Amino acid sequence: MNTRNDIIAGLCFVIPLAEIRSTPSVQFHNIPGIVEGLSAVDRVEHQAGAQSPSIAEDDCARPWYMHPNQEDNLIVFEGKRVVDLYNIAHAKVETFEVYKNKLLHNGEIIHEGAHIFGWPTDVFHRVQSPDGSLSMNFARHFDGFDIKSNFNIYDLDEASGEYRVLRAGHLDQPKVEIGE
Repeated sequence: MNTRNDIIAGLCFVIPLAEIRSTPSVQFHNIPGIVEGLSAVDRVEHQAGAQSPSIAEDDCARPWYMHPNQEDNLIVFEGKRVVDLYNIAHAKVETFEVYKNKLLHNGEIIHEGAHIFGWPTDVFHRVQSPDGSLSMNFARHFDGFDIKSNFNIYDLDEASGEYRVLRAGHLDQPKVEIGE
């Protein structure tokens, strides 16, 4: 059975994927219970050198996302994602390198094997992809979720925890209805 293991309580967690079949050229992994409570599956492809979020019209060098009503559950399939996380309670930035078969924190391997790397609501996060990457995010939406504000881009003062919206998320979305 897969269990959700806190890496830093209230900031992030890892869910190991269960290997259910392995042959010389094919491995199968399973995530029991992932569909329960699942609200959306987002395929995210980054080109080499990508930073997310990014914003052209402000002087904030490294902006942030923060979802007040969405939990993120990330699986990397190709490449590497460098993920910075911050929340007000923890009050410092933590950096993780996420690969398809390992997870590093401060340059040290903290998990080996296929996994989900996730964070709860109200966690500021930003991602770099030095060489390009492909991932899927299995999102869980909670009461109050609003697609128009879910992808707001923020400027965050890491010392004080104060933040402001740099760009409303809906401005970068197509004008179509997305299911909730």
